[in-house]
Amino acid sequence: MKEPPQLPIYQDGLAIFLGELRDRVFTSQADAADYFGLNRSRITRYESHANSDKPQVGYLAELARLVAESFPPPADRAEVRHKLLHAVNQALRSDYHRRPFKSWPDLVEVAEAYLTHQREKSLQKALAPSLPPSRVNWQAALNSRFDLPPIADLVGVEPQLDRLLNQLKAEQIPWLIAIEGIGGLGKTALANALLRHASLADRFHQAAWVSAKKRDFMPGLPLPMDDEGPSLSPGELVGSLLNQLALDLPLAQPFDHKLTALTNRLKQVPHLIIIDNLETVQDYEVLLPLLPKLANPSKILLTSRHSLSHVAEIFSHTISDLTSEHALRLLRQEAEQRGVSSLAKADDHQLEPIYRVVGGNPLALKLVVGQAAVLSLPEVLSRLQHAPNQSIEALYTFLYWQAWQTLDEASRRVLLVMPLAQEGQLEQLAVLTQLDPDSLERAIQQLVRLSLLQVGGTLETRRYSIHRLTETFILNEAVGWRQ
Repeated sequence: MKEPPQLPIYQDGLAIFLGELRDRVFTSQADAADYFGLNRSRITRYESHANSDKPQVGYLAELARLVAESFPPPADRAEVRHKLLHAVNQALRSDYHRRPFKSWPDLVEVAEAYLTHQREKSLQKALAPSLPPSRVNWQAALNSRFDLPPIADLVGVEPQLDRLLNQLKAEQIPWLIAIEGIGGLGKTALANALLRHASLADRFHQAAWVSAKKRDFMPGLPLPMDDEGPSLSPGELVGSLLNQLALDLPLAQPFDHKLTALTNRLKQVPHLIIIDNLETVQDYEVLLPLLPKLANPSKILLTSRHSLSHVAEIFSHTISDLTSEHALRLLRQEAEQRGVSSLAKADDHQLEPIYRVVGGNPLALKLVVGQAAVLSLPEVLSRLQHAPNQSIEALYTFLYWQAWQTLDEASRRVLLVMPLAQEGQLEQLAVLTQLDPDSLERAIQQLVRLSLLQVGGTLETRRYSIHRLTETFILNEAVGWRQ
């Protein structure tokens, strides 16, 4: 039989024995610390005569197991294990004053249990959140971690802010909240204002912001017309959230492992997650199955042009046009900021024609201010209604093209008759469209989901309407798109 290899023996005390075992399988104390999920100083203390700190038995057992596994054939593995078991048992009697292991499998069982425990602790430590920010630090933390939209001086949204804040602060359902409406109404600005509200520091430990937006509206620049599929995949969402919440996982980790780590974090303490601009059907269809798994106690706030009121788990808040009073205030505020003094000083009688044409859509109101800097107001309104220039055409494309391409023929028919049926009831729409009841109902549902049709009235009598700007678009631009 081959002479058994020289092995560490228990002779000069536990510290020396631990150092010799560790030295056989790790090149440094730092490597051992990484393997066991310990600080290097802890390993140093274990191997120091001057320190009485000694590890758990599982640490000693795992070192012995690793040493045994490090001897390849032709070494007699059984002999190696026998000698190591004998040395470990000597240490147990002398330093731990406990019964020795009866067999090598007993030692391995303790070693594996210890290693599993250490790795679970390491994972929990990686996922464990830091202390939540104070109200004073909430704003600073947001600005340092996110590329958020600028702070906007919002007009006429106080009731909406209060309603949504109440839903976010409630430590109960709803866990998923959607701000929805057609483009240009300020969904992103409202979400930004909510996120910056200092009172949320008392409710949420941390926040994250993920945007699915492909490009902001820029007058004069073309927008992509084709359907490019979802802008934000589940993998991209999970990866972005892990990065923002500082959960350092290897890039090569499978998606399921990343999702588990993220879910564990969001379930430990409440976070606020904002997913901005889910503009396509594909976006919300691929993400909706995932979001309920991440929520509770964390809350997820979505902004979307598509109504999600048909989804049971989601609280839907439809953002509305500004009232005439607030629209005129926004016009003057924007004109003052841009130096268009003639518009800023105009009286209500001069500004009301703007509201009659574009309604309370903040994006359109701001475009009017920009156009009025170089054109007369009658000329700006005439172009909005009859002869759009490049900037106005870009506005219509940004607001309506994607939704228009989604509509079936019945839905387009309903939308095109709406200027004749503002605040109309179902019977009126049926007469104007000549659609059968089932087709009309499906068309209305599609238009509502795309935020093109508003539902009002009472529970007994529903009435249907469209935004003023949508009416202007239908009367002057949609017919050409249909052709």
